[in-house]
Amino acid sequence: MAEKLQNDVKSLLRPSEELTVALQALQSPDDAQGGFEQDRVLALVKHRNKALGIDEGSVFVLKYKLDDTLQVSRVYPIIRSFALSTAQSPRSFGQSVNMVPAPGQAPAPADFTLTIQPASYDDAARPKSIILSTRDITRLRVFLAESKRFKEQASLPDTFDESTFPWISHYTVKRIPEHLLCTTSPSDLRTLVQPLHTRLSTPPAGETVNDYANIEIVRDDWIRGRAAAEQEIKGRIDVRIRVGTFNVNGKMPSQDLAAWVSGLQPSRNPERADRPSLLRRSEGDELIRPGDMGLLPPLRRLSSFSIDDTINLNANQSSSTIEPESDQSLERNPDIIVLGFQEVDLSTEALLYSTSTAREDAWCASVFAGLGAARGDYVKLASKQLVGMLMMMIVKTSILPYVGEIKLTAAGAGIMGMMGNKGGTALRFTITPPLSASTDTYTNSNPGTVSRAKSTTLTFVNAHLAAFDEMVDKRDADYHDIGRRLRFDSGPRDSNPNADTTGIWESDIVVWMVNLNYRIDLNDQEVRALLKAGELDVLQKFDQLKNSQRGKTAFEGLVELPLTHLPSYRYGSGAADELGYDIKRKPAWTDRILHMQHLNTRLEQLSYTCHPEIAMSDHRPVAANFRLEMDVLDANAYNDTVDKLYRSVSSMEESDEASHLHLDSSEIHFGKIFYQQPATRIVTLENRSKVPCVFHFIPLNSDGPLHPEWLRISPMAGLMLPNESAALEVTICVDSGVACGLNTVSQDLHATLVLHSAMGSDAFLLVTGEYQYTCFATPLSRLVRTSGPIRTQTLGNILASGSTVNAPREIMRLINWMMTYATQVHGLFIKPAEATDIFQIRECLDTGADFPQYDDRVALAMAQTLLHLFDSLPESLIPTALHAQCAHARNRDEAFELLGELPNEVVNVWISVTAFLHYVAQQQCPGEAEIGTKKTEELAVLFAPVFFRDATWSYPPISPVKKREFVLYFIG
Repeated sequence: MAEKLQNDVKSLLRPSEELTVALQALQSPDDAQGGFEQDRVLALVKHRNKALGIDEGSVFVLKYKLDDTLQVSRVYPIIRSFALSTAQSPRSFGQSVNMVPAPGQAPAPADFTLTIQPASYDDAARPKSIILSTRDITRLRVFLAESKRFKEQASLPDTFDESTFPWISHYTVKRIPEHLLCTTSPSDLRTLVQPLHTRLSTPPAGETVNDYANIEIVRDDWIRGRAAAEQEIKGRIDVRIRVGTFNVNGKMPSQDLAAWVSGLQPSRNPERADRPSLLRRSEGDELIRPGDMGLLPPLRRLSSFSIDDTINLNANQSSSTIEPESDQSLERNPDIIVLGFQEVDLSTEALLYSTSTAREDAWCASVFAGLGAARGDYVKLASKQLVGMLMMMIVKTSILPYVGEIKLTAAGAGIMGMMGNKGGTALRFTITPPLSASTDTYTNSNPGTVSRAKSTTLTFVNAHLAAFDEMVDKRDADYHDIGRRLRFDSGPRDSNPNADTTGIWESDIVVWMVNLNYRIDLNDQEVRALLKAGELDVLQKFDQLKNSQRGKTAFEGLVELPLTHLPSYRYGSGAADELGYDIKRKPAWTDRILHMQHLNTRLEQLSYTCHPEIAMSDHRPVAANFRLEMDVLDANAYNDTVDKLYRSVSSMEESDEASHLHLDSSEIHFGKIFYQQPATRIVTLENRSKVPCVFHFIPLNSDGPLHPEWLRISPMAGLMLPNESAALEVTICVDSGVACGLNTVSQDLHATLVLHSAMGSDAFLLVTGEYQYTCFATPLSRLVRTSGPIRTQTLGNILASGSTVNAPREIMRLINWMMTYATQVHGLFIKPAEATDIFQIRECLDTGADFPQYDDRVALAMAQTLLHLFDSLPESLIPTALHAQCAHARNRDEAFELLGELPNEVVNVWISVTAFLHYVAQQQCPGEAEIGTKKTEELAVLFAPVFFRDATWSYPPISPVKKREFVLYFIG
């Protein structure tokens, strides 16, 4: 035990310090937190002062963390005014001792109290003494003897004084974690985008919480947010970034790339003459002129960008003759263009060994040609090729001084994980805006003051994953493998082979511009039919990438705008359908652009488009425009703020005072709670202690949730300074998933929330409410057994299995009302309705009250309420187990036969609602040009996904086309 203690203390010391002796002790209740004795370790540490030729000694007081490791609590240098005193005591602090030992028992060893009087620099402000006790008399003797020797040396004339001992600052001065400073690489973005409370240790109340780890996580998050908020914004710049991905299928450029490269259509009146530009073949190459590479003539005039124009927060956009590819996606041409190519070289020998840059040069020349007359405003700053994969970065010369720390890397995912037929390349750089629009440097006129603005780190990944429909798992695995293996060197490897590397996720912004090869899980005929109908939103439900994201097997946390363009693959030069797709290959969105950003960055994606006019490959290029708004912040001032904030909260774990949080109310009563009607209450939280406090919610019971699923809390975790207060928002929201469970239990909502204070006590908040039963999210089999409106029933009546009606009253009331009043209303089921009207109708269904008086607005609300009612059922109207059989029905007779498989209440509802829809489809309403097939198909499109709602556990779901066909057998 003694040897382990010595080793534990030694592990905390630097090589320049030496442990003399260490012993176990107890701290006096007067000095310990909470008024109880606490375990401490006393250590005498020696440091050799080579300048003076003497040993310097200091007393270390160490304490145990929750994981039983030691940490330095206090350090007392042994100088002239330092004092130690000891006395024998018959017992420990607060512990009674039987002074007469039992027969045959040796007397218990006596305790010794040790009083430490820290050194004083001012007799009028003498520090408080520390009292400890120990039974380790052997090591105590060594401790006292060596302490006396150190003090004798310190008392010698002209030796040293209180200003010495700089070495102890390593153990006493809190050092700011480097990841909080803007001069170091950002932390892993995948972690930072997760909600704060999900990153914390949350064991049940009464069990040990890892407060030390949680304090560090919350403190870092608090400092990041607070430091940015406290900065003086010296200006703001607006950087436009164009990102593109293109699988060129081994082809050389043969078409104008203007629309893809810049996203701007040619101006009809080019006014500016061509100007030469400089570019590099790859990182580190000499600058070359695009004229040397056979560039095409200029195509159009593009407007220029100047940081001087955008540094002013109120600056106006300069005029331009450009025609944007989409509304407001580009008010000007991009400042930075990052392009990723795949399958640049498909030759067999290129997979093994390739040093030629001919293809890169050709594509680079074509890109600059696509910039037209504006190509003179740009330079190629960097490029990286891994056989078939090529990425290049092109920037405006006007922002070139503000782009730095450019790094490139590559990782193969092909044969043996080395060859370049599949894999990824990555580019990393920083944007550092100037502190002033009038200066081209990062230093101001104050001598010795460095005024560098805070940078933003961006990483772009160009990847090519495994092909073929069935290779989903391989694509998911490739994503993780490439993301792990793409590493940027922190410095030249030849000078430091052991230099650290940085991953792609250690950035403020990460963009994947990729040929992912994810396909659509529908057969070829159905994909083409849905594309022809323009139903891209339906197709996306079967997209393999979207499914991998939903299942959290790949690309979790990355954001992609909705796909509003046609699939980029596969187009054919031979036989093709009317949309241009190869008739032998199923179309798919194989080429994608996704991004992830830190919460403190302001990155907005302006567009996401495909360019079918560029038809040289079986893929079509895809592009996206981004706008990055950056506040101009002084990096030194930012780091100073981080330093100030960190020091204000750095000693939370070591404080002897327990934190204390106070809620202005220990109970919240919401009153009546209605389905789909969120209710919010505010509780004030106050830190009444003298130390900063970290708080977060923990479960009440073992393995239980932090709160019920019908409850939301904001914030779930945070940090509060002394005497600071904050508002806690507590919201009850009952959606269909929650209502399904609440409709079968008592109306009394009850939850006890446990608010944990790190290094302190827990507070409890009781939340109550009275849930109002609803027919929504209630099974049809239960609705047909109720004797009246559900709000008038007791829980026992709702669950009873007594006499039944043929179909739920609620559904029949809606159908009958619409059959009477609404069959001539234009846009029934198509047009949206007011939420307040839907709520009023829902209340009428639940309480039995009369419906509101007729008007078109009420009719639209009736129709939407019926749709919502079907969509809220715990299981879809057609049970999931029968979906496949319904999809295989080949005609009306087979469809009707399947009704025999359904429960009686479902059959009755099905017949009633489909008959009503059939009737509505045959009516010509005012404002409708035609009736019949088109109207019938519209209704089938609306109701099929509701009648055949896909179960979350069933993937892939049945074809939407087959669902509609089944519905059309009944309403057509």
